[in-house]
Amino acid sequence: MPSEAVDSTSLNASPKRAATFFRHPFIAVLLGIVLPLVCLALDPIVFKAGFGAPMMPTLRIAAYALISLSMASLAAWLSLRRLPSLFCGFLGAGCVFASGLGIILLPMTFMGLLAFIGILGFSPFLTAAIYWHCARQARETAGARFKPLVAVLAFFLLFSVPVGVQAYIAHLTDRSIALLASDRDESVEEGIQRLEWLGPLFDPDTLVWRYSEAKSQPDRERVAKAYKTLTGGDIEDRLAWLLD
Repeated sequence: MPSEAVDSTSLNASPKRAATFFRHPFIAVLLGIVLPLVCLALDPIVFKAGFGAPMMPTLRIAAYALISLSMASLAAWLSLRRLPSLFCGFLGAGCVFASGLGIILLPMTFMGLLAFIGILGFSPFLTAAIYWHCARQARETAGARFKPLVAVLAFFLLFSVPVGVQAYIAHLTDRSIALLASDRDESVEEGIQRLEWLGPLFDPDTLVWRYSEAKSQPDRERVAKAYKTLTGGDIEDRLAWLLD
């Protein structure tokens, strides 16, 4: 009987120790902020073209914005410990996003384990665990004053803002590239200037794919000119590298 009691106590203590581990501020910052930044910097193929065409280039802006807002929410919660209902929603959204990203990357993660770097594919689950535990902490801090509506609104706000920004940038990009199809030099120059104005928000590889889809030589030449102006590189070389 004593041994059974000890075993039971040990089993009950394990989840508590895990919760304490994930809620420690240093661990929260390490796995919830530092680790995602490292993964973004080393990203070989998810949002950036490191080993060929990336998996999700069209979601790059929304993903970066979601990650940034999630990290900012985590940092704010760890620093302020106020507005628990609001941060419960923000941190819950960060947990859902990190979990979803980890699930999407699982096939590539298992294949990449042979190259070791694939182990980074499991990092979203660690990050999700941090956000989950911090969201639960915010919920417990709110106690009877918890406001479900505020949490739900915060949850959807964290998703809607990045998605809205991504849609707006995509709209501006499409309008700018459409100008490149014009026979007027002024329109082509305006299109290039608009793309320059977008700066890092514009992915030059979008021009590469448009170039590959162009049906007339004049269209291809205009797109190639825009790519040369924006990047200084040769669009044919870039297309061959992406298709390799």
